[in-house]
Amino acid sequence: MVVIMKNKIKIVSIVISLSAFSVALLISVFFLFVSCQKQKAEWKGTIEEENGVIVVKNPKEPMYDDVVFSLEEELSIGEKEGGEKYMFNRIVIDVDDDGNLYILDNIAIEIRVFDKYGNYLYSIGQKGQGPGEMQRPSLPPFQITPQNEILVSDPPTRRIIFYSLQGDYLRQISTASIRGIFYLLKIDSKGNFIVELLYAPVFEIKQELKMFDSELSPIVSLKTLKGEPHQPGVIRLFGPSISFILTQDNKIIWGTSNKYEFYILNSNAKVIKMIYKDYDRVEIPEKYKERIKERYRRAGRKVKIHFPKHFPAFNDMYIDDEGRLFVQTYERVKDKEQYYYFDVFDPIGKYIAKIPIKAGRTRQYIWKKNKLYTVEVDEEGYPFIKRYKVIWEI
Repeated sequence: MVVIMKNKIKIVSIVISLSAFSVALLISVFFLFVSCQKQKAEWKGTIEEENGVIVVKNPKEPMYDDVVFSLEEELSIGEKEGGEKYMFNRIVIDVDDDGNLYILDNIAIEIRVFDKYGNYLYSIGQKGQGPGEMQRPSLPPFQITPQNEILVSDPPTRRIIFYSLQGDYLRQISTASIRGIFYLLKIDSKGNFIVELLYAPVFEIKQELKMFDSELSPIVSLKTLKGEPHQPGVIRLFGPSISFILTQDNKIIWGTSNKYEFYILNSNAKVIKMIYKDYDRVEIPEKYKERIKERYRRAGRKVKIHFPKHFPAFNDMYIDDEGRLFVQTYERVKDKEQYYYFDVFDPIGKYIAKIPIKAGRTRQYIWKKNKLYTVEVDEEGYPFIKRYKVIWEI
């Protein structure tokens, strides 16, 4: 009996010893894994200060090269046939803090409001020239402002119209004194207008990024960009263009598409940060050029189309409510032509991820409260509003 007991004790001792060894091994493997992950996720850029401006320089590759991002579709609004209020034409969208969707249709000449479950609530505005009426609202500008008002630009009547979120007409501002076309417009929390203007004189096209006060009196010109001289019968595609976004704390981020660099300005229009990224230029495929030419042929336009060898450095940019910057590139996902890669930068300006997103019809992506709202089209070109749950693995 004693021997058996001793053997039992020895066996237990061996088991305990093996268990301790296994735990130690697992812990070692875990810390090795974490260590490897940390090494793998190490950012290889630089942050320096030059003449009072923070300069962030990023490498070609992101901090995380694994799959760190995914989307789950939560909502789809739109019908090809059925309820009139669920059938859309040319649209642009915005979302309020409660998740309600505001959809401006410039063919139907109205704004349709849907709740976060996709139920139609009411419409705002109608065709006309009276107070609160529109002739042909542009896509964009359209915004739920920081003041919780709806902003609509109506070029034919040369005015900006404001509505409450409940649909009441509030006021309008004349744009008759402004030269150029309001290509994009945003209002900050101070009531200032940040405007991208497009001028199309006889001999050249010019773009200007400009700040106005609440009465549309000019404050400062932020950037002017001149295009190629105009030639009759010649269309030049993919020339440089200005893009800008407005952050929740009134910072302006802008860049020109021919350079992968962005300027961050404070609310007083002073440059406080610059973000650079190294990148490979994307060559324009011949089949892409042929598709563009075919569109012009079908439209009956006999013009000569000039293509550069490469796409611009980037297409457009967006920001979420946590300060992440999303830059849409021209790099397509292999075997998925409808998907483009977006470069993601954290609030500091570090390049952290490269994610694939399906291209929307209106180049519009709204990132809000870990949701992505966009407009997609089916094979027949019919638009649907989509909402996705955004899942980050970092």
